[in-house]
Amino acid sequence: MPPAFLLAIAQHETGMGTAGWGKPENGSYVLGYGAYSENNADSTYAGVDNQMNYAARQIAGWFNGRPYTADNIRQFARESWGAADPNWANGIISIYGGG
Repeated sequence: MPPAFLLAIAQHETGMGTAGWGKPENGSYVLGYGAYSENNADSTYAGVDNQMNYAARQIAGWFNGRPYTADNIRQFARESWGAADPNWANGIISIYGGG
C-alpha cells in the first residue's frame, strides 16, 4: 500500500468532521477510525500507530492488488462505508491523485 495514500486520507480528514480528533490531546484519530461523533470515540483506535494499522489492514485487504485509481478509490469508499459521501473519495483523490 502506498504510504502516500494513508497520508492523503489523514490530510483530508483534518478538514472534515474529525479535525479535532486528529490532535494529540484528543487522541490522534488522524484517519477518523473510532471517532464516531463529537463526544464519542473508541479508545481502541486512539493514536497514530493504531490509526495507521487499522486503516492499512482494511485498505490493503480491499485493494488486494488493485491499482489505487480514482475509480477504485470511489468504489472502496462505497463498498467499505455503504453509501459513502462522494466528497470523501473526491477529497482523497484531489490530494493523492490516482488518475
